[in-house]
Amino acid sequence: MSDQGSIPSIVPPITWILYSKPGCHLCEGLLDKLRQLPEIAPTLTVRDITTNPQWWQRFHLDIPVLALQTPGDPEMVLPRLSPRDSLERLRFILHSHRQKHLAKMKHI
Repeated sequence: MSDQGSIPSIVPPITWILYSKPGCHLCEGLLDKLRQLPEIAPTLTVRDITTNPQWWQRFHLDIPVLALQTPGDPEMVLPRLSPRDSLERLRFILHSHRQKHLAKMKHI
């Protein structure tokens, strides 16, 4: 007889999405920092907003924009991040938002 409480919860994979555009120095700076975080880099996708009218409409005044997403769930756009933040600060901020997103998923 198995005890449901003893089954470890499976954490769904998270994809980090950076909305960017060519020539955006802030975007390039943030991308460089994100690529230095081994817990983020493998699941980081960069989306060029100039290739999609909906992304352009939504983000052209705000880039760089970072979002996270788990399979089957809507994207969660994070508050603006600065490429000037230290790696430690970025790691802390991203971990906090990841935990918040996962907690929110448990309540759905």
